[in-house]
Amino acid sequence: MSDAKRDYWAESMAIAAEECGLVLTPEQLECLAGAAENSHEHYGQAFYSPPASDRIADIQREHDGRLADQRKEAEKEAERARQLDEDRLRTIRRQNWRIQELLEAERAR
Repeated sequence: MSDAKRDYWAESMAIAAEECGLVLTPEQLECLAGAAENSHEHYGQAFYSPPASDRIADIQREHDGRLADQRKEAEKEAERARQLDEDRLRTIRRQNWRIQELLEAERAR
């Protein structure tokens, strides 16, 4: 481990020892710091603490799923709008055709 990490654990052990009224030799302090550091490294294995990348991947999957659902809904809505436009256009064409028939019938009289 890096010296900064080892120093952190050594300082943590020194503070804990001082709070308990213990006087540790530098060797004892180094040994306890190494043990605490190793214990910390294995904590995730003992109590399963998933890495942040797992949570990020879960969030991304949730987001992708919601986005896909929204896209499907938007596509359905666009298809409904196209269908309504086509229906309206057919109605207008039928009305125009009917008007033309009525005008021709009126002219034929």
